[in-house]
Amino acid sequence: MSTLSIEIEPEKIDADADKVVRRLQRHGYEAYLVGGCVRDLLLGCSPKDFDVATSATPNEVRGLFRNSRVIGRRFRLVHIFFGPKIIETATFRQNPRPETDSANTDADKDTSTNTDADDDALLIRRDNVWGTAQDDALRRDFTLNGLFYDPVKCEVIDFVEGLGDLANRSIATIGAPDIRFLEDPVRILRAIKFAARLDLSIEPRTLEALKEHVDRIMACAHARVLEEIYRLLREGASAQAMTLLEETGVRAVLFPELDCVAADPDRWDRLMTRLTALDTLAKETSLTRPLSNPVLIGALYFDTILDSRRLFGPGVDGPTELVEGLRSVLSEWVPSRRDRDRTRQILMAQRRLRPSESHSNGDSSKKKRSRRRPMALASQEYFHEALTLHRLLCQTGEADSSTLDKWMTLAESIPPPTSERGQRRRGRQSHRRRRPRHRGGKDR
Repeated sequence: MSTLSIEIEPEKIDADADKVVRRLQRHGYEAYLVGGCVRDLLLGCSPKDFDVATSATPNEVRGLFRNSRVIGRRFRLVHIFFGPKIIETATFRQNPRPETDSANTDADKDTSTNTDADDDALLIRRDNVWGTAQDDALRRDFTLNGLFYDPVKCEVIDFVEGLGDLANRSIATIGAPDIRFLEDPVRILRAIKFAARLDLSIEPRTLEALKEHVDRIMACAHARVLEEIYRLLREGASAQAMTLLEETGVRAVLFPELDCVAADPDRWDRLMTRLTALDTLAKETSLTRPLSNPVLIGALYFDTILDSRRLFGPGVDGPTELVEGLRSVLSEWVPSRRDRDRTRQILMAQRRLRPSESHSNGDSSKKKRSRRRPMALASQEYFHEALTLHRLLCQTGEADSSTLDKWMTLAESIPPPTSERGQRRRGRQSHRRRRPRHRGGKDR
């Protein structure tokens, strides 16, 4: 273990996270800022969120903070609420399988002889074995995520030599890379995400193990993989992430439906240009309204695999074609029904958002598509998401931008829905007929 005194400017540390750490310490528990927030602060980046690790159990944390809730089954932790913000607070953990420690220490052992059953046995399915701060650091994925920061003493605590890797701007696993990726293959996607977003390199042994175990991603819970896919696309580095996915062979496993695009240099360049524009858009909207999952799905597949000429052509049943097309490309990592339905809506809206054929041909007498009711589209809940995708396609030159300003002006006059679920619930309540109330007990 090494301890280094580093004073991070207080204004860069979330005040509520600092409050959580100090209250836990006042009550006799160890508590530190941990993980991505420490990594980002040391790299000079602005953390997206702040996490806390502590020696207090979830129930003990819950007892100190009334504004908290214990969540999770596979990984129990506490969410502490400060308005809309959540400070995630986890108890120190240790490796849930002590019998594999010997495998972790034998970093040079050839793991290629493992059978599929052996690989499946390494998967971590439950992770609620409490431990010390050092145990907690050693069970994490990468050295740059294993650093703890004490805002009271202004000290960085390093059990895993993470400070050296940060100085070298390198991503390395804690322990043997083969074991770490077999324990949780989603770490493969996390390594690529960090390399792309933070402009870091992947250490050679870690990169070799990553390429060797890409097929193990299919053994993970699909919901977890899908969430990492969204993060790869949403966090402003999707173009670099896609390049790394292609170079490491992960793309072929994750997105086999893009094989036809990767085989065509022109189509691949068009996709990469779109992802570059998506990154610019993500950075512009990250503070106000992060890009939604349906927008990300549309950006990846619309007019790369889902051909708009087939969807919007004359005599074509667009909604039916689109449902079949989405079912085909989303057959492996199936989004939620809500995301699928919303994706269908915003893709069909692209036809309305584009200039009419009569407008583009300069012939006002031929009204092949009506534009008489723009407010009918603008009042839809999915309008802002559809317009975001249209704006992206205009930026890459894939859509006619002649009417974009009109739609943007209209969008500014209609605020986006803040809570769609809450609005639907209120809508149902407002239209629900009230049952008559009778005084004096039962009806006579």
